[in-house]
Amino acid sequence: MKAHLAIAATLADRPLVLDEFLSCLGYLDAGEADVSYVLAYGGDDERCRSAIRNFAEASPGRTTLTGVPAGPLPGEQALDELVAAALALGATNVLLLSGDLLVPPPVPAHLLSLGVDIASEVFWTDWGNGSGPLPSAWQCDQYGLYSPEVAHAPLQDKVASEKAFLARLREPGTYPVGGVSSACTLLSRSAFEAGATFQPIPNLTLWGLDRHFCVRAGALGYTLWADTHYPPLHVRQEADLSMAEHFWSRWLPQEALL
Repeated sequence: MKAHLAIAATLADRPLVLDEFLSCLGYLDAGEADVSYVLAYGGDDERCRSAIRNFAEASPGRTTLTGVPAGPLPGEQALDELVAAALALGATNVLLLSGDLLVPPPVPAHLLSLGVDIASEVFWTDWGNGSGPLPSAWQCDQYGLYSPEVAHAPLQDKVASEKAFLARLREPGTYPVGGVSSACTLLSRSAFEAGATFQPIPNLTLWGLDRHFCVRAGALGYTLWADTHYPPLHVRQEADLSMAEHFWSRWLPQEALL
């Protein structure tokens, strides 16, 4: 059966960021897969609404504007509804994207080519706390960057494990990990229908929908794969847009940047 990829995105309520993201969607390459878009926007900025309408009109028949509530941190139910809306279009896979990412064009086709149920493209974020850029993948618990095997080992062993993990994620490859962000993650229909959802697990206090998703997926026997070949750019603040031109210069012909 031919692959059908639904790109399901929660859109930013910031016009400049949204414009860059919608341009990004137009550059994405899904290879031979059929492509459709499911876009969730919960804001009331008319400039954003106009940009979204223009995108939908430019890809008639392939874009669904969903009423799923969305925001900077969409709730568990909202993300599950977004995936369900994408699968209702007949998608075999859903690529979940956060609207504050700029994604290299090869990412969809590359993630599909891995042939796995859950794969996330790793991006790095500088949270401004002095730790430097950190990845959108981890090894255990809330955001443990050390291997679970050293969870009860001396601190120096944990530090060494963290350094090795971060160094590995700087190298192009595809690695099994303990947790991934949903912000740039490919999810198969079969995994979602088997129960790999974003619903909170009642007896866990882990923060964030991603953690509950990862625990559910792991308990169901799915491997979480972190891919590092094509890191997206995280536009956490509008000031980060200053890096957009350099980012696109790696992927687009010069005339497209003018």
